Amino acid sequence: MKINEAEKCNILILQKCNILTLQLHICNYLKSAGLPVPAIYFSDISKGIILLEDLGDTTLERKFSQNNDLGLYQDAIRLLVQMKVAAANKPEKNCIAFSRKFDYDLYFWEFEHFIEYGIEARNDFKLPENDKNIMKNYFSEISKKLDSLSDTFTHRDYQSRNLMIKEGKFYIIDFQDALISTPAYDIVALLRDSYIRFEDKIINDFIGLYVNELNKSGIKTDSESFRLLFDLQTIQRKLKDGGRFVFIDRVKKNPSFLPYIPNSFGYAAQSMKKLPEFKELYKILSKYVPEFNN
Repeated sequence: MKINEAEKCNILILQKCNILTLQLHICNYLKSAGLPVPAIYFSDISKGIILLEDLGDTTLERKFSQNNDLGLYQDAIRLLVQMKVAAANKPEKNCIAFSRKFDYDLYFWEFEHFIEYGIEARNDFKLPENDKNIMKNYFSEISKKLDSLSDTFTHRDYQSRNLMIKEGKFYIIDFQDALISTPAYDIVALLRDSYIRFEDKIINDFIGLYVNELNKSGIKTDSESFRLLFDLQTIQRKLKDGGRFVFIDRVKKNPSFLPYIPNSFGYAAQSMKKLPEFKELYKILSKYVPEFNN
């Protein structure tokens, strides 16, 4: 069936309205839970209009690049803990974020997205079926494991470009994709940010801070188990990110994210090296992803 221009416009308006509805819905929940989010001054979803507080243009990424103040990240971690505790203590069944989950199908789809774009499109060839099947078997097992551990309210993109700083205070933005995922997903997004790279010691210290703050707040977290989950989640998230950046270039015709691919794949390789059960997978990926040879 051919869609005419008027129908296209209606579809775009509907999609825009859905996104705005999600923004308003989750923004109101976070605000009710005491989290710092932009104020909503006016909204008319039917017309695709939402008027938000102007938070300026100072992101965590920009502020940190000016002074390399690790205290900024410590504050961002404490804010993340505040969000986790608030969601654990005040779950809202009517909030859409609590009714959708990062499940096996979504984890595995993102792995397939990595294969399609992070390997095949990036290298302009088709993977041999044997190697692709071995990858998919490993990725399926990782997806099952992450699915089984997905029980925590998650921003989904809690990273340096989605934390604004206004008058010395952090604000959370871009939360419309919030859902239930693993306890490590958001801290991986923050500390394995494609835009800012930290030395291993700093990462370890930040993970320690996060675990300690969770325990102090009443969310019991075993440090050793959490660090293993952090690496497993890093593999999934950063392979997806690298593949997604290729997709944005090839399909969306936006090459601005290409410089961040080495960081993304480098993070995944670094975490995979720590987990001996992925030795075969690492060896196969090394044939097709240059960052796995560094």
